[in-house]
Amino acid sequence: MRYLLPFLTSAAALSAQQPTPLELPDDARAALAAAMDLPTREQRRAASAALAARDLPLERWLAIAASWAPAAPPPGEVERIDERTTRHRTRFHILGAERPAEILVRTPTENARGGPLPLLFCWHEAGGSGETALQTWASIADRHGLLLAAPTETYEPYRRDGWSYMLDAEEGAKLALRFVRRRYDIDEDRIFLAGMRGGGHMVWDLGLRHPDLFAGLLPANGSPRLGNAEHDRNLIFLESLAGTPLRSLHWGPQEPLQAGNVRRALAGLQRYGARRAQRLEFADQDAALQGDHDELERWFAQRREVPQRLVRIPETCWFPPQADCGRLHWLDILRVDPQWKTRPTLPTTQARGSDVELLRDRLDRTLREQQPRLSIQNRGDGRYDVEDRYIHGFRLLLTPAMVGRDGHVEVRWRGHVLRKAATPSSAVLLSEFLERFDRSFLPTAEVVVP
Repeated sequence: MRYLLPFLTSAAALSAQQPTPLELPDDARAALAAAMDLPTREQRRAASAALAARDLPLERWLAIAASWAPAAPPPGEVERIDERTTRHRTRFHILGAERPAEILVRTPTENARGGPLPLLFCWHEAGGSGETALQTWASIADRHGLLLAAPTETYEPYRRDGWSYMLDAEEGAKLALRFVRRRYDIDEDRIFLAGMRGGGHMVWDLGLRHPDLFAGLLPANGSPRLGNAEHDRNLIFLESLAGTPLRSLHWGPQEPLQAGNVRRALAGLQRYGARRAQRLEFADQDAALQGDHDELERWFAQRREVPQRLVRIPETCWFPPQADCGRLHWLDILRVDPQWKTRPTLPTTQARGSDVELLRDRLDRTLREQQPRLSIQNRGDGRYDVEDRYIHGFRLLLTPAMVGRDGHVEVRWRGHVLRKAATPSSAVLLSEFLERFDRSFLPTAEVVVP
């Protein structure tokens, strides 16, 4: 229960906060920008409802969202380190409390393609900082024309001990990514996540939990986890990662437990049909980060792809649940069967020596097979086939191209065919855009099932 206490406390703090009146500009574009900068999800949700109530057609909101541009930083937020590197200091609202944040950003020497920039978002090792992460990944970012962003974990126990699998650490990393995307013109479909050692653990953890945010993952001497605590078990999310490119870099002595988890993850991804997941061994760190130029050039040219079949295993260990615990691209799990057992039945067989890996394989499979799971296949023309385990409700976030020609969708689930109207709505567009401001995916309808 130790790891639940901060979040129970923060929930009480949030419920005690009094709502403040929204003061948004009259101009629609300025109002949308101001709403994006509200510090909490609750405030942005209220702002999206207020904007949707304005007498403005959906087409106008769509045009504003599609042409959105990043905001200049406010005075006092930035410090120029050199002609290409900027230090941003700000504060994030994390689970009901404010926390200082520091993010270093290094711009490429030129933008050969023009337009929005690809981003390499990197995390530092235990005891490190944004500066050490920037030094580690700068050569790769410079060679391939990437904007490089490197936050520093400002909560000292997490910074000292390395990536923490706690919810506030995850929320801080996502807010840092949101901050960089708000301040710089980032190509939403070319965001790459990188980190070394403790930062490599972070790449696996955040990538497994939120693969829809990234075009590719680049962990260096990092690994996923089975974990002794529920919140450590990120390997249970492995199936959702099958469509995301992965280059797992390794060199030197490696802890057997971590090496085994990487092997287990790559074998699982192969079973799930992953075509672009690799484990690469190098002589040393310099060789690993240098890589093959042409191969890396092709790798960083990749764009985020959205599979026609999505599989989501929701996060179930935190209370209250986090907002994105069931989200993956265009689907969102809303309710898990209340009869589902939160404590899986685990194998109890004792093992020694070489049998330990076999037992861990069995444990990994058992944990994954007992988790709630939702699989949805987009058949085209508004038709969706659903398979689930312990799921009671979900929603689809849909663009016009994902809806049937008659404005309806057909959902096949548990032997039934559900026909639902997909009504375009400014409220759907605005609530989604204020959180993700993703110009490449602008849903205008939601369908809730059942």
